Amino acid sequence: PTSAAPGAGCKFVILRHGETNHNADGIIQGSSDVSVLTDKGKEQARRAGEQLAELYQEGSISKVFVSPLSRARDTLELCRKTAPLPTGEIVLADLREVDLWDWEGRNKADLRRERPDEYEAWKGQPLLFSVSGKKPIVDLWARARNVWREIHSQ
Repeated sequence: PTSAAPGAGCKFVILRHGETNHNADGIIQGSSDVSVLTDKGKEQARRAGEQLAELYQEGSISKVFVSPLSRARDTLELCRKTAPLPTGEIVLADLREVDLWDWEGRNKADLRRERPDEYEAWKGQPLLFSVSGKKPIVDLWARARNVWREIHSQ
């Protein structure tokens, strides 16, 4: 007999947070937890919940994993108003957004102007991008592997 791979037969739904004031203003938020959902972001979260409700019946979603960042948790709570999502979500620190160190809180247009080569690497060649002596995208991928293992072990 063979055993099924972890997560075999499972569906995974990945949902990003709604628009934040930083998104709307062109500010890099990274893993900082200071931005808030805009009215548009709240509406996006509500619509996502409605779409989840159309796709999934009560009880068909067994677990919810969420980032510890407020914008993700607020999006989840707004989705939960209409979507058949279980309570008791599992907060995984590694689900937080990419760490962008000294760039967090900075305006994208300013960075594009002040550091064009670094900005282009961030957008077009993530393996080459570094900030504050770190490789944010490489670190993010490592965290994503950890998250995937954690989700499959649940």
